[in-house]
Amino acid sequence: MARATAIRYDDRELLQVSTHSNPTIDKIQSITDWLEACTWIRLEDTGTYTFPNFPEKKEVFHAFYCTVENVQVKNLLKTLLALGGVPGKLIEFQKEQNQLVFRLYKSQEATLLVKLQWMERYIAKELRFKQILSKLIANEKRYQSEERLLRKELF
Repeated sequence: MARATAIRYDDRELLQVSTHSNPTIDKIQSITDWLEACTWIRLEDTGTYTFPNFPEKKEVFHAFYCTVENVQVKNLLKTLLALGGVPGKLIEFQKEQNQLVFRLYKSQEATLLVKLQWMERYIAKELRFKQILSKLIANEKRYQSEERLLRKELF
């Protein structure tokens, strides 16, 4: 019984971990705007390619080269991509350049944007979970050290 109240004595810290998402990112309509608004991806370069050997195709291929500085986010992204979080090869992590590369046709933009918004919400939830878990572990360690001190003083 005392154990449950001891863990809860510092719940104020847990409440400070934000649960709010960024509603403006959900309203973005293009990949370029999303990449510029996203806080965990930095857009490094873009490229537009046509296919001169197939002029009848008349489609333009877009490539976006990005970096991710946060190690936790990078690992979550690599895991999601390895598990098939995005259909096809629209997003690829290039280990040699330490970059995320988004490759797509204009017709694939809406599909990728929906998937990116889902991934962003998922990553935000995971990061929040890890923050809360680390605070709970810190509270538990503090509780155990206080308990050891009390036992030492009493006995």
